[in-house]
Amino acid sequence: MEGFASWYGEEYHGRKTSSGEIYDMYALTAAHKTLPFGSEVKVTNLENGKAVNVRINDRGPFVEDRIIDLSYNSAKAIDMLNKGIAKVSLSLIKQAPSDVNAGYLLQVGSFLKIENASQLQNDIKGMCSQVFVETWENNEGKFYRVRIGPFKDKDSALALISKLKEKNIHPYLIRAD
Repeated sequence: MEGFASWYGEEYHGRKTSSGEIYDMYALTAAHKTLPFGSEVKVTNLENGKAVNVRINDRGPFVEDRIIDLSYNSAKAIDMLNKGIAKVSLSLIKQAPSDVNAGYLLQVGSFLKIENASQLQNDIKGMCSQVFVETWENNEGKFYRVRIGPFKDKDSALALISKLKEKNIHPYLIRAD
């Protein structure tokens, strides 16, 4: 897989990741939307040929053109800190076992105010009945994530993405683990 990588560092250091583990900006870790936690990936910077092996322990990135979000040290290893983003290729080294019942979710929004999350939830309810608001808290505060699912297979989730994009809603596919 090829696409763009970004990185995250000090601002998130010491916070809980989606896997429940504490983010360590000096560890060789990364966020990916769908790979099971614990999977290992080789990330190669296509601009300079430098590569690093990382372990997936978080979800993201939630920017449309990005395929992976690297820890500070991972980004440093492939010399992309100053630029902030880099064109990369991903090679799966080891896929961790996943919960086959976990399935997939679509995240359609994340808000600081419950009212905004509820409004989006209501707007989407006419298109699908599986929409819900999930509360997630970290050091920055409480967030209200609007999600749809779970979907047992990726194809079902992808079919709904097309319909949502027609309504100018741009969801992100993530694993439901």
